[in-house]
Formats: sequence, C-alpha cells, structure tokens
Amino acid sequence: MKLSSILLASTLTVLAGCGKSPATATLADTNSASDTAHGNYQTALQLWRNDLPSKHAKGSCAGCHGASFFDLARSGSAESDIVRRALIDGATAEEAEALRAAVLEMRQALKLPTANARTFRPFQPGGQQLLPDLEEAQWNIAAVKRDVAFAENLSKLIPTLYGKRVSTLAQAVKARDEMLDIARGTNTAGANSQKIQLRDLPVGIEYPLWSSDQFHSSSEGTFNDWLSDVAFIPKPGSKAAWEALQNAYLDNPNNDTFWAMYSAVDSMLQLATPSATCTAKFKSADGVNQDLCKSAPSAFKHKFKSSLIAQHMMQLDALGRRGEFMQGPIAFSYLDLDAKYKSIPKANWGGRSMLPSPMWEIGDHLGRSVFGALGGTNLAEGTSSLGLPKFVVDSIDPSKSLNREAHDLRLPWMWIGFTFDPTCQRIGPTSSTRVAEYLVGSLNEALLFNHNAFMTHMRMISGAYLEESWVNSAHTSTGVQRLATNDRMQTVLDYSYFLGYGRNLGNFGYDQWKESVLHGGVGKIPDELKARSLELWSTQVSNGSRAVLLLFLDELQNRPAGLDKKWLSKAALGIETAGGLDKWKQDFRDHWKKFQPEYVAEDDALLKKVGQAILTAASANR
Repeated sequence: MKLSSILLASTLTVLAGCGKSPATATLADTNSASDTAHGNYQTALQLWRNDLPSKHAKGSCAGCHGASFFDLARSGSAESDIVRRALIDGATAEEAEALRAAVLEMRQALKLPTANARTFRPFQPGGQQLLPDLEEAQWNIAAVKRDVAFAENLSKLIPTLYGKRVSTLAQAVKARDEMLDIARGTNTAGANSQKIQLRDLPVGIEYPLWSSDQFHSSSEGTFNDWLSDVAFIPKPGSKAAWEALQNAYLDNPNNDTFWAMYSAVDSMLQLATPSATCTAKFKSADGVNQDLCKSAPSAFKHKFKSSLIAQHMMQLDALGRRGEFMQGPIAFSYLDLDAKYKSIPKANWGGRSMLPSPMWEIGDHLGRSVFGALGGTNLAEGTSSLGLPKFVVDSIDPSKSLNREAHDLRLPWMWIGFTFDPTCQRIGPTSSTRVAEYLVGSLNEALLFNHNAFMTHMRMISGAYLEESWVNSAHTSTGVQRLATNDRMQTVLDYSYFLGYGRNLGNFGYDQWKESVLHGGVGKIPDELKARSLELWSTQVSNGSRAVLLLFLDELQNRPAGLDKKWLSKAALGIETAGGLDKWKQDFRDHWKKFQPEYVAEDDALLKKVGQAILTAASANR
C-alpha cells in the first residue's frame, strides 16, 4: 500500500470515482487526481526535510519528528501551532500554509481519530492514567489513591495472589498462569476474560505527551516528551541514501521498510547542532569521570528512535494493521527468527541478544545517567552545563528541579520499556536493567507500592516462563538458539532491589509516605487510605513470594540430575552459602511475621523445605 498516495483526502475521493482503491493507487495517480493536494504534500515534505543551516538553524523537521508529518496529524496539533512552529523554525508563510493544509488532508484521508495535542499521550492505557478526574491537591494522597485503584483492578485479574494463603503447588501454578495471561493477553487461567495485555493495563502513571511546548504552560517546559529536543540530520554523503529509506517506508509502511530505516539511524545520522561549550562532568562514587557531553546527544537519539517506533505503531493502527509490529509479550522478538533482520543493530551481553527498546533507554540514559548525574539545583543550570543550543534552553522551565526532571523521565519511560519486555532481560545489557533497579526506586519514590510489587512478580514469573527472554544466540547457522530446559532453573528467586539497600518485604517503602516537606510531600495521608494500600500490597507480596517459593521447590525436587550448577550460584539466588541462605530466608520471614503472623508455623515449614532442597541440589551439582 502506497502511503504517499492514500494520505491525500481529495485524492482518495477521485481515485474511488475512478474505480481505484487506496491499496492499488500510486503516487503518479495523485499527480493527475488532485494537483492542489499533491502540491501541498510535496511542498510540505520538501520543507519537512530541508536541513540547510541557512534555512533551518535547528536542523530539519524530519530530524526530530521522522519521515513525514503524520505525527502532527495523529496527535491533533492545532492549526495555529503548526503555522506558528513552522514560521519560528524558518518556513515561509506559503510553506507554513502548505504544511497546515497537508496535515489536515492527511487527517481526513486516514480518518484519524480526533485528538488534542495537549493531552495526547501515546499508548497510555485507556487514554489516561487511573482516576483521571481525581481532584486532589496533595500529590502524595493522589498517588496512593491511584495505586490502590491499580491494585483493586489487578485483584480481579490475578485473584489467587489476592485471596487466601497460597499453600499448595496447584495454587502457585494458578497464580503463575494468571500473571502470564496478563503478559500474553490470554485467558488460560480464566480470570482475564477481556484478554487484557500488559501494555493495555490501566496504571497510575501518567505517560509523556507526544510533544510538549512551553508556549502553552510552564508545566510543558520539560524534556519529558516523545520528540527529540535536538535534530539528527544525514551525515555528509548520506542524504540521498537516508531519504531513499524514508521514501521506501512512506511508499510501503511495513516492518521490513521500517527496520531498514530504523537500523540506519546510527550509521547515517548525526547531531544537527553539536555543542562546543559543554562543561558537564560527573564524578561517580568510584572516582571515574563520566563525560556527560557525550552521553547527552546519545540520550536524545533514544528519543528520536522512540518516536520512529511510536509513529510506525500509530500508522499501522491507522491502516487497520494493529498487532503486526510488536508481535508477542516481548516486543520485536521476531527479529531473532528471520534472517532478513540480521543486520539490525542489537547489543549482545552474556550470550543474550538485546531487542530495540529506546523507550527504556530514555528513562535509564537521559533520566538517570544524564539529568540524574548533573550538578546544580535546577533545570536551567543543568541544561546550560550540557551546552545545549539556546532554543533548547529556552524551551524548558528553568526553575524545575533537576531531581524532579530526572524522576519524571525515569518513571514513565522505564514503565513503558517494562511493558515492551516484562522480563527486563532483553531491553538492556546491564545487570541493573535485568533486575529493574531504578524502576523499583522510581516507583517507591512515587508511592506506587502496589505497582512495584506487581512489576517485581511479573518480571520474575515472565522471565522464567516466556521463552523469548532466554535467547542464547540469535541468527546462527541453525537459527535462534535458546537455553535448553534442562540447562537452567525456570523459577529464579530474584527480588533483588525490591529487597536491596536495607529494604525487606516487611518495611519496603512504608516507612516513608512523603508526608513531610523534607520528603517532598504536602500533607498527612488518611490512615484508612494507608491501611487499604498496605492491605493490598502485603497480601500480594505474601502470596506472591509463597507462590514463587512453591514453584521453585517443585523444580528443585523434580529436576533431572546434572542441572547446571550456575543456576544455583550466588549470582542467580544470592544464597550460595548457608549464611546467605539464612539472610534470604529472614527477608521472607520478617514480612510474613509482620503482615500475616497467623501463618508463621506454615511459612517457616515452607522456608525450611526450600532451604534444604537448595542445599541438597547445590551439593549434588558441585
């Protein structure tokens, strides 16, 4: 299907009258069918791609938005904003008008849903965060109310973890299958009749706007949107090849043409406005200086790549082809299976092939590594030290704290990345990514304790049972290679940073409700709201940990002889020594004793069984 043909509403009308369908139309048809529409489109596209510094000092429009102006049409950009921004960025009045007209024609041609750019948050489940009409001035109270609403909804989808004590293997299997139904969007366990998939699960996290614009309010003076704040343009000698890839995609927007374009970003594009004044350095705890002047441009490229992915998803949706891009609970895992995608850059770590996930990287790289590491107290100081162009500095709220900006960038983007890969095994090569270290911290900071418990159990359970997460090596002569079942434990007890930094399941997060100015809060949270939140959280964590232990015990007792001992190592379990085992057991015991003391005898018996099975298996495999 030629997207460049069907994007013109008047052209569609004429083609229909001539007996041609959009699927069989060509760009040549548009020339004779509607000179006006074709002229608007071509003038707008030429403006869109013009990267001459004398014309567009910031770089081309395409250098931030992508191959076409589809995003302006889909996001509901106001006509006045389209013209205003075009003129500011170097367009003539005639060019700005052609762009405005072309965007409107595109909306009509594709019959795009009505949208408001000031509220357009791509992929926000349900279109808005939970309790969208909540009128609550105190952010900490609002956060806890949304967290409770999340858990109450979740209790219907994974009822086993919110019910009576999980005491049998059958109950543990039921809880596992309920969780996997959410990962896969299935209903094998019978609790997910609407087949809600993780990416569609309403959450108390507000996703980023497609494009923020401080012209509308100071709250939009942030880097926390989808569009890159600096443009990327073709390197010398790459312009023709890059535009050819863009044209091929616009003529036929499918996975093949998309990945060909996406995979060329690193090799063909460069920063349009490189900085010569960056002074930002970060001295880490081990005394190593990190050059943030190199990190920042790379981080903004993650935003550009994310916008390409998002627009492809939205375009396929507009063309009635939803679902053909992500394909499964771990997005893009099909890239392992087809040789034609072998050239797509994928990092490899520990034998695993990483899948594209620039959304996670916005949170981890731009939010944590750049803004989380900058010196200074506010966004003006940090942005200036990065040597970003003046138009970028002028676009942000200078008074916003750096810590706030870092948190705002980490939380939604890491959650989006988590929904693309709930196992967290293939969205980044570092150990901190695999255990969702900074997502755990961000959810805790935001008082989203029930979100945190769900994410932690989903990460462990999906990582154990979604085989797409355990790729050993992709694109070998015999195809994708996965670790054989007998080479690893499926269930891995890896609560990691959910228990880290002195936290345990008994006090995680609940010693700080952010009720003081010191902790960023603004008021006392009602005791009954705290109690409800704690009740939901402790029930899920209590039963979730029991379910994981029962699944793990079953594997230990029924695995074939010769199980690879590395899956019983300290790296996998943190319990290689008897002392480590005792500490690990104490975390569970402390939680259960505090929240469900009536089951102390049964829970201690379970821990004893698991502990003995671990030591027996470890001894047999040394």
